[in-house]
Formats: sequence, C-alpha cells, structure tokens
Amino acid sequence: MFYSEKVIDSLKKISSSLKDPRRIMGVLFLKIHFTTDL
Repeated sequence: MFYSEKVIDSLKKISSSLKDPRRIMGVLFLKIHFTTDL
C-alpha cells in the first residue's frame, strides 16, 4: 500500500525535524489517524 509507505516516509521526514512544533502536531495527527485506520 503506497499510503502506508507515504505515511512512514512522512514520519521519517518529520522525526528528522522535531524542532518544528507544526511537524510534531503533524506526527501526532498522523499517529492518531494511522492507529484509527488499523
């Protein structure tokens, strides 16, 4: 599933820029959305 790969790739990019508050919010949102998807 390309969606899963895209999410993982986004998480990797975001995790490399944890200094940005907006990125952290994005990570939390993606985690919640991804967990809900599962």
